Amino acid sequence: MVEDDPLIARAFARTARLRLGLELVTVEGPDAALESLGARPDPPAAVLLDLRLTDHATGVDVLIALRHSGLRCPYAFWSSSPRARVLAELRGGGVQDAPPIFDKLEMRDVLDWLKDLLGAAGDQAAPR
Repeated sequence: MVEDDPLIARAFARTARLRLGLELVTVEGPDAALESLGARPDPPAAVLLDLRLTDHATGVDVLIALRHSGLRCPYAFWSSSPRARVLAELRGGGVQDAPPIFDKLEMRDVLDWLKDLLGAAGDQAAPR
């Protein structure tokens, strides 16, 4: 999970652990995401991105950096920015696919997406 607000990141990670048994790795930006990816033996089952991050970085910047590193996995945006804004940022960054985009107020929808995604992925995405 790439989220610059530590309170939101901790709250979501705790909820995902309690409701789904997932242990989330949370980072704040592109450099931390790449560092975290390099430190893990297995790629993440999914990446959840906020659009607006600190230091003028965006979730799109993180996505592009992760893709340049060779990572290809399901991803979604969880943001207070309007859906049209997220899509415009993606297009502006050259990303042509349309990921799920969830409103920050809809934590249940994100949890359902993760549950469906990880349930469909089988053993490869087993909670750690």
